Amino acid sequence: MALARYTKLGPYEIQDLIGAGGMGEVYRARDSRLNRSVAIKVLPASFSEDVEQRMRLEREAKAAGVLNHPNVLVIFDIGTHEGSPYIVTELLEGESLHGVIMKGPIALQTAITYAVQIASGLSAAHEKSIIHRDLKPDNIFLTSSGIVKILDFGLAKIDTILTQETSTNLPTTSLTQPGSLLGTVAYMSPEQARGQLVDARSDIFSFGIVLFEMVSGRRPFQGQTATDILTAILRDEPDFNEFSETLSEELVRILLHTLAKDPGSRFQNARELVFALRIIEAELLAPSSKQGQLTIAPRRKGDFRIAVLPFLDLSAEKDQQYFCDGMTEELINAFTKVEGLRVVSRTSAFQFQGQHTDIRRIGQQLGVGAILDGSVRKSGSRIRITAELINVQDGFHLWSERYDREIADVFDIQDEIARTIVDTLKLELVGPKESNLVPRYTDNQEAYNLYLKGRYHWNKRSREGLERAIDYFNEAIEKDRSYALAYSGLADCYSIMGFYGYHRPVEMYTKAQEAAETALRLDSNLPEGHLSRGAVYLYFEMDWQLGHKAMRRSLELNPAFALGHCWYAGFLSLLGQYREAREHAQKALQLDPLSPLFCYFYGFSFYNERRYDEALQQFHNAFEMEPDFLLALWCSSQVYLKKRMYEPAIRAMEKVCGITSRSPFYVSYLSLVYAEAGATEEAERLLEELQQRSLKEYVSAFSFARVYMGLKKLDEAFEELKKAIVEKNVIIYIFQSPEFDTLRADARFQNILGTLAP
Repeated sequence: MALARYTKLGPYEIQDLIGAGGMGEVYRARDSRLNRSVAIKVLPASFSEDVEQRMRLEREAKAAGVLNHPNVLVIFDIGTHEGSPYIVTELLEGESLHGVIMKGPIALQTAITYAVQIASGLSAAHEKSIIHRDLKPDNIFLTSSGIVKILDFGLAKIDTILTQETSTNLPTTSLTQPGSLLGTVAYMSPEQARGQLVDARSDIFSFGIVLFEMVSGRRPFQGQTATDILTAILRDEPDFNEFSETLSEELVRILLHTLAKDPGSRFQNARELVFALRIIEAELLAPSSKQGQLTIAPRRKGDFRIAVLPFLDLSAEKDQQYFCDGMTEELINAFTKVEGLRVVSRTSAFQFQGQHTDIRRIGQQLGVGAILDGSVRKSGSRIRITAELINVQDGFHLWSERYDREIADVFDIQDEIARTIVDTLKLELVGPKESNLVPRYTDNQEAYNLYLKGRYHWNKRSREGLERAIDYFNEAIEKDRSYALAYSGLADCYSIMGFYGYHRPVEMYTKAQEAAETALRLDSNLPEGHLSRGAVYLYFEMDWQLGHKAMRRSLELNPAFALGHCWYAGFLSLLGQYREAREHAQKALQLDPLSPLFCYFYGFSFYNERRYDEALQQFHNAFEMEPDFLLALWCSSQVYLKKRMYEPAIRAMEKVCGITSRSPFYVSYLSLVYAEAGATEEAERLLEELQQRSLKEYVSAFSFARVYMGLKKLDEAFEELKKAIVEKNVIIYIFQSPEFDTLRADARFQNILGTLAP
């Protein structure tokens, strides 16, 4: 019997019945404590004495409850009402994937987008040693905002060892039949069908069935009875004949790779699957001419995809990593100039740095036909570079060569390697054959090496890394005063140091401005130089028009400048130009689909637009690539705060403070989170910490304003905001960031906006 409206289940008040099924009723309810709508799943009265069913419900709550991922249904609470257990979850609006598939095959671009999200949710579960064991379209929900949610962890395996569960009475009619064979027959893996031990690879097989059904409208293994279906799962191979022309070769390979009978032949974890799908997503989806929608981009005849893996440092001293990374980056840049050759970006390729993974598996994940691998060994003034080009399909070498040279010949070595591979692949160069594939911004080998070291440490983004990068860039400039690229790197270091309050912004502004202008004076067509100057305009001078113009110029000079698209997306997002911001963030991801930084900026645009679930999706995409990616951790904490999910907000920000050695910038955010969560004493303690530290080191007025805002001390907050303007400290944030929504109705805040408005 359904619960009556206004029935109380603890702090929850029933509003109406959403649906009912074999596992219970689901209600819309109101959480009186947090004033939010929730969904409540109640075990039916007829099952209230069934120990197995109660354990299943509790297992579902425990499994999903330990996860914190936008593609897994959020569990808020668990309780009992008049002997019947219930689970409280987030309230979803939309329909099940099963309902969508029943209408016919899903458009390929949409299916891939869904697949990436499903695989991301599985990856998060598997990392917590949780295996779903019943993945099917009925247990996948599509929200009205386009976010995929995995439901029903009632059959989840939570521990790391699963006891064997077999049955002599095989189900013969129903596709969903409870019993010793756990799961839904039509979506079982071969090992699951046999009642054998299963691991995460079983979910990957079930995922393959779901993906096949999404793109074709039918399941790959069919039969009249459950026995027939199980036989097909164990014996038959999927048939692609009916729709193979509509799928790319890469997607067919992924389907075959997920539906392999032998678990050892499948993707070995869902994280690998996410990488492979995201490559396809970026390759197939491109802006169309119709209102910014996405359509399948036609593949040019003759295109060949190649990846350059990070070169290994085999020197005895292990002191050439900076050179190896630089060599890899320069070759990637060189290949972008080759017509008919499509090159996997630096960030995607560098995902495999230091890994001992089979080349063919890497090639499958990156969706490439060939991989360039190599090593560097230095001895005195001599250097040996070994490079080999490997065919991904069969693992055979297409070409290999060894170069023994003086270190001064590095530019010639880079050009020679690039040209040899081009000849091997029989591709045509864009422009004259005699032109250098690798741009030479300096002829000084020592300056070049120092620049590579600076880039290596700059990418770390820590205070220590930035300080070392500044030293290297300055040394490079001492070797070659005309080295424009080194000045641009120096400007970026100073901008970031000021932005995050590592040093006084006013001091960093002067240095960043001078370095950026010097870079452009030396080379007025340097894309990096225009981007550096744009950052100075925006973050220090607050000149929105000139900042906009400089960033646009960097992209005009190099439309494939991924970092340029990324930073420009962040700027547009902060000024409320959300649609254009998303377009540039998407472009950056298309150029570099495995970049956690670009995933963050894409999510950051959603955050500023108050589309919090979409923001979390992108942040978790970043975590798939780099589990503790700093910026995504920071902003996900802010999203959780806006969703009133205080525990994950605190956990994320505590982790950020640990990673950054308690940078004042991030400590101020931790104080804000504690204050909003009601932990006023802890927030006050952190304020005192910042006040004491400000006596010995620089702590920005902006950070103090944030703390006072959280503590509802608005007079103090506005005084600090005024100081922040004088300090030239990240004021661009106040225009659109949700962080300041509590101040927007205050006349004092509107006055500040009026003085800074673009």
